[in-house]
Amino acid sequence: MTLSSWEDRDVKADELHHEPPGYRCPFCRYALGEFDEHNASTDLVARTDHAIARISPKWWPGNRGHVLVSPIEHFENLYTLPTSVGHSVFDLVQAVAVCNS
Repeated sequence: MTLSSWEDRDVKADELHHEPPGYRCPFCRYALGEFDEHNASTDLVARTDHAIARISPKWWPGNRGHVLVSPIEHFENLYTLPTSVGHSVFDLVQAVAVCNS
């Protein structure tokens, strides 16, 4: 599929949304400052207007940690992610990678 054919595609709403009713996105909860046993305020690595980077050492035992970068605003999947926000996420990924190499 070429980029132009994707842009021209008639996408139906049910193709883009599949989260269950009442779902509370853990990335959004973190961005909103809702912390629990898996998310601590001290996990914050960096934050921009559109993206957040955090270390997540608690989810996988034996893993010393890695950085998760996500948009601050909720987008269920890449198909609904605006290009400008995607660029902001990538810019933060690159900045965090360069700082930690």
